[in-house]
Amino acid sequence: MTLAKNHLIALLLLLTACSYLPEEDTDMTDVIVKENLDYIEIQPIREAKSATGLIFYPGGLVDPHAYVGLASRFAQSGVGHRVIIVKMPANLAILGSKSADKILGKEEDLQWVIAGHSLGGVMACSMVEAEPTLFEGLVLMASYSASSNDLVDWEGAVLSIAASEDQVMDWDSYEESKKRLPSTSKFMVIQGGNHGGFGSYGNQKGDGEAIISLEAQQQLIVEYLQEFYENNALE
Repeated sequence: MTLAKNHLIALLLLLTACSYLPEEDTDMTDVIVKENLDYIEIQPIREAKSATGLIFYPGGLVDPHAYVGLASRFAQSGVGHRVIIVKMPANLAILGSKSADKILGKEEDLQWVIAGHSLGGVMACSMVEAEPTLFEGLVLMASYSASSNDLVDWEGAVLSIAASEDQVMDWDSYEESKKRLPSTSKFMVIQGGNHGGFGSYGNQKGDGEAIISLEAQQQLIVEYLQEFYENNALE
């Protein structure tokens, strides 16, 4: 094994060790949770569900299980939804930006929205730019399109959800990135929420203090997601 490979393995182990781990979340009633090496799948127990699934890319260094609570709440909303949280190498979406291909290739009977939190959202934008016909919608949570990803002419629906007390996201980059998204994009800001409130993993270094509860922030996220699905005929 070469020295370069040894350094890479050491870096990946270090990054994994620094990951934000999930906190206990008991709001998982009425859902079925399945897990394999590539992703966590969440569906409502009832048979009826939307024909549009949601693929979710976690934030950088955040354990994917930290989003199971939010995903479970959304899965139970409306007509019911299938949510797939993708597991990333070393919990970094930048190392697995095309990980959605693992789901898309197996599930040809569904249409898809791709979503991502923080770094996961940036990589979701990259996936949409690379495969624009594979997705009906894009949801950014405390995230934005990087300067290398121009989606202004993409015909899919876009929802961006930010939080007023977020001190992790670069707000100047967030504002500047709006010109790279379709003119029909919807922008929402949760008053009193913060960066870590898009998942359940405790306080994130450098983040602002939330004024509202985690439950209140995530309930608003679910409501915005459900409204997004309904307004864009994704049910």
